[in-house]
Amino acid sequence: HVPGEHVPGEHVPGEHVLGEHVLDVWRQANSAASIVRINPRTKSPGGIGGWQAFYASGGASAPEAGLLAGLRLAVVQTAYANGGSTAYLKQIPGLTLDFAKTGVKFVHQVAERYPIACYFEANGHGTVLIKGHVVDALRMAAKTLEAEAASGSGSGGAVAVLRARVAVRRLLALHQLVNQAVGDALSDMLAVEAILSLRGETDSDSGSGLGLGGVVEWDALYGDLPSRQAKLPVADRAAIRCNADETRAVAPEALQAALDALVAAGALVAAGAEGTRCFVRPSGTEDVVRVYAEAATQAEADALALEALKATYDHAGGIGDRPTTATP
Repeated sequence: HVPGEHVPGEHVPGEHVLGEHVLDVWRQANSAASIVRINPRTKSPGGIGGWQAFYASGGASAPEAGLLAGLRLAVVQTAYANGGSTAYLKQIPGLTLDFAKTGVKFVHQVAERYPIACYFEANGHGTVLIKGHVVDALRMAAKTLEAEAASGSGSGGAVAVLRARVAVRRLLALHQLVNQAVGDALSDMLAVEAILSLRGETDSDSGSGLGLGGVVEWDALYGDLPSRQAKLPVADRAAIRCNADETRAVAPEALQAALDALVAAGALVAAGAEGTRCFVRPSGTEDVVRVYAEAATQAEADALALEALKATYDHAGGIGDRPTTATP
């Protein structure tokens, strides 16, 4: 039992269970599709995990679709999130995609602006935030649906009420499983396993066509773009200033202009390579400037990173020898 989570006189299955018990409750609920599906990924720069999420009704009935009416579901990334994931998330209907400055404390602050938000950094920090008023609304909905199921009332008939009740129970169970205080990798891992297990049981029956039933299908939702990270010693890292989400340098002005020219040239060389991009930012821990580049191929990403290093050396006070390679 989790103190403070139980509503007196009401038992909501899945409300105070963790670990394997979450799976047990979800499996008992029914094979109806949930209205919220979380897609945690393990591919990011450096190969370390992160979170993504998306909202989809999946053919939900009217009571299900109305459970989160008016609520915004958001995903918060940093500039280091792979462009493949960003492009995928942008195409999800009803999802808000936001960005924050690098650092879990900054990403958390942006995530707190939304009723429901998933945030993550490429190094693995991340979790799901669900505001208290959303949880309260879900508990009220659970109570109402329990009464409707018992009495046989409710719009849409018994099946619609059952599906809505299943969706509410799953969301409340997710709220209990994820660690909203910190980016707890263990609870994230359990959430991944629970959701993949659930989708494996329900996709064939729901007809959603989302293909989230197995790890292979999940992994194939999008492909990561090849990337390269590098760093350059500078005389004064404070001389480089960036915009709020660190995707562009605002000082020195000549530096961003040089980076824009490099990206434009790279996109022309790699015909149709929409994902070609690079950015630089001062390190928060050492006197270096960090460089990140993405392109259609690894060779192109390496070449773009090297040119970005050279531009940073020339315009931002690089010290030592001018870079000749971006690879370790």
